[in-house]
Amino acid sequence: MTGILLIAMGHVNYLKMAVNLAASLRTSDPNVSIHLVHDGGLYDFPANEQRLFTSEAVPADGAWHTKGHPDYIKPKTRMYDLSPFEKTLFLDVDMIWMCDRPVSELFEELEGMDFTIMNEGPKDYCYWADPGELRQMVGGDNPMYIFYSELVYFERTQKAKDYFKLVKKAFDKPKPGTKTFSGSAMPDELAFIIASMQSGVVPHKDNWLPIYWHFRDRKHRHLQPYQLSKLFYGYSIGGNVTPEYAKAHYNNLTAHYAKVMGINQPYQVRDKRSYIPERSKY
Repeated sequence: MTGILLIAMGHVNYLKMAVNLAASLRTSDPNVSIHLVHDGGLYDFPANEQRLFTSEAVPADGAWHTKGHPDYIKPKTRMYDLSPFEKTLFLDVDMIWMCDRPVSELFEELEGMDFTIMNEGPKDYCYWADPGELRQMVGGDNPMYIFYSELVYFERTQKAKDYFKLVKKAFDKPKPGTKTFSGSAMPDELAFIIASMQSGVVPHKDNWLPIYWHFRDRKHRHLQPYQLSKLFYGYSIGGNVTPEYAKAHYNNLTAHYAKVMGINQPYQVRDKRSYIPERSKY
């Protein structure tokens, strides 16, 4: 079975963004399966918004707690275990899908891949750790990629399973010198990078960036969403601060999808640093 995995934990706004994203996905592909992992807050949402998700689950504490405390980054490193699908497309909830880009197109493109992830190709740079120290820690000569975990695809194969075991191990035993992120001892993307360097598992294509993000795709900032939809599948509002023009794009898109799907008050973008203290820096 093929489907989309969303994780919305830590603040009610993530659940609201998940509703917006699910509405956009269903507008483009009404029959797509969407599984939502959450921390219980979904049950407070209106029934029509809950029905946007094919299935939902509150995971066991071990998937989102570290040393007895909530760790809302940790579930991303457990996505292989949390997905109910044989073929999974994981999406961060802080994005919106382009209505004229059916997600089925992306599934067709990626079918047969054990694992792939958005990336800027192999680099000698890593935002989350000193690259020299990272190379010394990992050893070997496998390439070091810049990964973006807002979109990950994997299939239930032994290769993917072994890779995600390394992801979990890297996250659970962070090395000194790595940056913390949103209250976690390390960012999930760094765990993905370390596992790739250890295993040699790399994306199916270098510089594969199917989701637009204003901080990364600077040369496309002047384009409107209808123009961006020719180049990208989705529009991300990731980061602790969102520029006003990106807020306007997201809010306009979500208003359209909400009208189509009968959602009364779709979430309107707020800067994450305004409601999550741990996101004050990045």
